[in-house]
Amino acid sequence: MLAEFDNELTLCTYCPSLCLHTCPVSTVEGNDAVSPWAKMSLANYTRLGHAPLAAESASKFYKCMGCGACSQWCAHSVDVAKVLFTARREAVAAGAAPFDRTLFHHDDQPLDGPLFDGARKLGRFHPAPDELLLPGYRTLTQAPEAGLDLLELCDELEYEPLTVGEASRLDVGYDLWAGGFQRAFEDRARRVQAALSSCKQIVVASPEALFCLREVYPRYGFELAATLTSVPEFVLPLLSGAVIERMNLNVAYHDSCHQVRQLGLAPERSREIMQRVLSEGPTDLIKSGRETVCCGGTGCLPLTSPETSRSAALDVLYQAMEMDAQVLTSFSPECVALMRSVCVDNTLPLAVEHGVTLVKRAVVGATP
Repeated sequence: MLAEFDNELTLCTYCPSLCLHTCPVSTVEGNDAVSPWAKMSLANYTRLGHAPLAAESASKFYKCMGCGACSQWCAHSVDVAKVLFTARREAVAAGAAPFDRTLFHHDDQPLDGPLFDGARKLGRFHPAPDELLLPGYRTLTQAPEAGLDLLELCDELEYEPLTVGEASRLDVGYDLWAGGFQRAFEDRARRVQAALSSCKQIVVASPEALFCLREVYPRYGFELAATLTSVPEFVLPLLSGAVIERMNLNVAYHDSCHQVRQLGLAPERSREIMQRVLSEGPTDLIKSGRETVCCGGTGCLPLTSPETSRSAALDVLYQAMEMDAQVLTSFSPECVALMRSVCVDNTLPLAVEHGVTLVKRAVVGATP
């Protein structure tokens, strides 16, 4: 598996760590041993047989969020995350996994959670709808308001087709894939593909899940016939018929690395949505758009290195506070859930809200 990355591994091993400053993991840990150069060099040495592939060394491969910042900076555009995630699969296949598969496996969520109960009250639950809201595991378990607020916004704007269904309870398997458990991931992907086969459009609340469906599934032969749409792509045209009372809030906006780098979604779209509902703004963080800094909410880092993950989130929160923001927002449930938790635990004077929550608050109806 790693043999196919001979060029990338060689380039990184003999590079003087020029991308060190871009890696949020090595930055918050203050440790060059988890820099992109060090992790790629270790992968190269295990490939060449110069270092044993053991659980202790393989744990370094999990010190990567897959945010793509180092690859964006790299003069050779080396896809570091792709190599390190492959190294994880190699460690699992060799019996040297530093973490058990159960850490990355997520059961189907019950159909009586906050999102599903709210959808039924709105008359927006259908067992197999044509247009499905697929929340993603972390939306359902940590930020269900991101899905429910979107349904209520559709209700306010008299947009009928979007509903949740039985398939909305599914985890698409991103953590299994990113954790290196390929066989379990393929089993999950096969099941999700079958469950989504009747859908014509799927609005995916989680950028992490959308990346998995759009980019990862096809690599393994799991193509979906439905159109896959992100929340900003769905919401912006929906606002063309909205009556809006703009809010006078100082809002800082955080770009999800999955949205702007891995998926290549235009960051301007999210800002246009915010501009429609705010009197001024939003304010960009110091690094924004495709230069965004990962908040630590992806790449399995919250599972494998929770303290590092939370430290990365705290850095983003401090950026927002330095700009005197009242609210920090994002269209990523993963980002919102993590940053909100860290904000509360550190009693910071800042609210963390999903972008759709702010939109719903500002929309007061639809034009006749």
